[in-house]
Amino acid sequence: TERLGYDDETIKIAGPVIQEIMFLVSCRAARLAGAALYSVLRKTGRVGGVTTLPTVVAIDGSMFEHHHLFRKELCKSLAELVGPEAKNIKLQLSKDGSGLGAAIVAAVADLGAQ
Repeated sequence: TERLGYDDETIKIAGPVIQEIMFLVSCRAARLAGAALYSVLRKTGRVGGVTTLPTVVAIDGSMFEHHHLFRKELCKSLAELVGPEAKNIKLQLSKDGSGLGAAIVAAVADLGAQ
């Protein structure tokens, strides 16, 4: 606290306020991520269609991996948007997902060009 230039009394007052702000920001970010996932799932026909195929969504990122509240709120948000079909969707942590995703996109593009 001394490095930041705040005394203990200021930290006692501001600490809970800062925690509440961070809680709200995390919840909002998770809900926005859930809405983005829902839109992709809907666009690809994985939800809201006639088929109810099991779907695994690979997620790479430290927020999903380490921030338990973010993960919980993301799942809750997606469940609210999807409804009963949410039981068919599994969110799975994927290490190095961006590199793997790029490789898959490149392979699919190559197959499509043939």
